[in-house]
Amino acid sequence: MDIELRPLRLGEILDRIFQLYRARFALFLGIAGVSTMLELLWNLISMVGVRWMIRHHLARQWATTASTIPTWAILFAAAALSLAATNRAVAAIYDGEPTSIVKAFAALRRGWLRYIWVNTLAFFVAWGSIILVVLVGVSAALLATRAKSLGQANAIALMYGATGLLILFALPLCLWLTLRYSVAVPAWIEEKLGALRSLKRSVFLTGGTKGRILVLLLIVIAAQGMIASAFMMPIFVLMIRAHGQASPGLTAYTLAVSALSSALIKPIYSIGLTLFYYDARVR
Repeated sequence: MDIELRPLRLGEILDRIFQLYRARFALFLGIAGVSTMLELLWNLISMVGVRWMIRHHLARQWATTASTIPTWAILFAAAALSLAATNRAVAAIYDGEPTSIVKAFAALRRGWLRYIWVNTLAFFVAWGSIILVVLVGVSAALLATRAKSLGQANAIALMYGATGLLILFALPLCLWLTLRYSVAVPAWIEEKLGALRSLKRSVFLTGGTKGRILVLLLIVIAAQGMIASAFMMPIFVLMIRAHGQASPGLTAYTLAVSALSSALIKPIYSIGLTLFYYDARVR
């Protein structure tokens, strides 16, 4: 395909995303598949671990909480490595060099921990306010279960309800910050910057393109939702017949569908962020 570096309109960027994906479908699906399999494997391990902890009389809430932190770490690592490997593959295509799944990941061997770190840092800077609100809400719920009077329980329940409103108000800010730091990983890879400088560079580069990245994000969410819904239709009928009780088989199938839809759609977002980064650099 003919590739040139010049300022592109949103429609041209979206068209180029799908051209690249279609032309190198196996390459980009394989890159996304590696990270998705890592996520799927951990989800299965986490599911088994939670069941084991519940069987050994640990409360479901505490069992789920215990698996949350390592789950987040795996998700951040998988997302960062997928984005970074996709960036290397797109760069090779632009330079007219041969590339493959192995070569794309091999190009990350000297800095993969840094890519994970900058991706994790960007997430917590963007979503830190909601995380704090959720922690306060969970703490209020735990206190409510130990309240000694109805008045204390009502006050704590009111605080718990207020956290929902705070989350609602914080969501637009968190989304805006996410778009602001969306090209931090490509900036680190391409320009060899540190973590904080990559975040600042992303802020500068996304100054006039956050709305276009939002459009890409909405397309990705809608596409993944449609694929997941199409595969989950038969399961909904079975769950209704089972009165909402999901068997281990249904749970495993749900995880598999989630992994498949993620692997198919993830390259669109990763390629898109790389192209938005290049477009911002050209401008």
